Amino acid sequence: AKRRDLEMADNGSDKSGSKPSGSARRSTHGSYFGDGETVNESLKLTQVQDGSQPHTHPTSPESQRSRQPGVELGTVIDQRFVLEKLLGRGGMNVVYRARDLVKEQARDPNPYVAVKILSATFKEHPDAWISLQREVKKTQALAHPRIVTIHDFQIDRDTGLPFCQMEELQGRSLDRVIKENPEGIEDHDVVVSILLGIADGLDYAHRRGIVHSDLKPPNVFLTDNNEVKILDFGIARAVPGTGDDDEWDAGSMGALTPAYASPEMFEGKPPDPADDVFALGLIAMRHYTGQHPFKEVLRTRKPACEARDQGLKVERLKYLKRNQWKAIEASLAFEREDRLPNAGVFLSEYRRRSQLPLYFGASLAVLSAVLIWSIWIREVEMVPEIPFDQLPVERQQAFSSKVEEGWLAHRLGDYNGALIYFTEAYDCLLYTSDAADD
Repeated sequence: AKRRDLEMADNGSDKSGSKPSGSARRSTHGSYFGDGETVNESLKLTQVQDGSQPHTHPTSPESQRSRQPGVELGTVIDQRFVLEKLLGRGGMNVVYRARDLVKEQARDPNPYVAVKILSATFKEHPDAWISLQREVKKTQALAHPRIVTIHDFQIDRDTGLPFCQMEELQGRSLDRVIKENPEGIEDHDVVVSILLGIADGLDYAHRRGIVHSDLKPPNVFLTDNNEVKILDFGIARAVPGTGDDDEWDAGSMGALTPAYASPEMFEGKPPDPADDVFALGLIAMRHYTGQHPFKEVLRTRKPACEARDQGLKVERLKYLKRNQWKAIEASLAFEREDRLPNAGVFLSEYRRRSQLPLYFGASLAVLSAVLIWSIWIREVEMVPEIPFDQLPVERQQAFSSKVEEGWLAHRLGDYNGALIYFTEAYDCLLYTSDAADD
């Protein structure tokens, strides 16, 4: 399909002024599949979402009607699912809260599910139909706590619309979390938890040869229990050479989100887990700073390529631990060979302790021993020597105790504490006959 001139902006800032607390405010519902930023060229679909809220707010008048031919609130899908509320509207799909009559008959205390229906606009488009079916297939194969659970793919007998049912989530998507924290989330522990959750889910997919290919804040959900759920594997792609014999490739749809796409995605290269890692790095920066790191070029058609060509650099976040920053920085490399290869590597690099203290600690131990020995030698030249076994018992015990505490602190990585204990141990040896007389 002929490419359009697109002007895509990723607006993560809030002009209202006040900044909420580090853990974003809770809301009853959020957008399940906020894929309005996705650019689908073969379907000639272009929508822009500012990331602030779902396409249709659940409490707005518009949310009380579906605008879906043959589908209204109160419609019973497949003689089982009663549509009760519009949760979100994406590029090709509409998501409803539905009451499962089978669960209700079984007296299930929570009979509600989410039902994702292919928009009537794309009902006859074979790629859109296949995309929804493949999303179900791939997501069902990715049974993981950090990935939304999808139960089944079906065709409604009355409307003929393809749909799938999935777990209902209570919370909000990450684009809303970012909107609520326009200068970044103050509580960095919250950010760490979110990023580790995303990386954990992606790692599971990557190890099974699946690349999400459209990772972005609207496609990650944070539940009211602060659990991360990755959504919308509709255009997920198999890594070449992983044994996936599916002849249909989601890449044929030409769908991507410019603000979170890697340079290789714009260049049409085969899918790679490093594409998701690039998006994860961008999401990390949005959560820490509230801003897209390449906001200067977001209005261009290919932001990542433009940022690379202009030689833009990501500004160092000095308040992050060294290993955390290194993981984020390496995830945002413009070339795949320089980027972290998959989410598993990001996961280990982001949360591991730096190796520098280990080398520093070993050197410190040697230097401390040499320092203590040299000072002790100098001191014994100045004062009468008293053999250790002739020191008072309490002094011997104090020396042994300080040395033991010093090595314990060293093993725990408290090198400053270790040096203090070793110094105090040395002080225990500065015992002269003059001091004994005192």
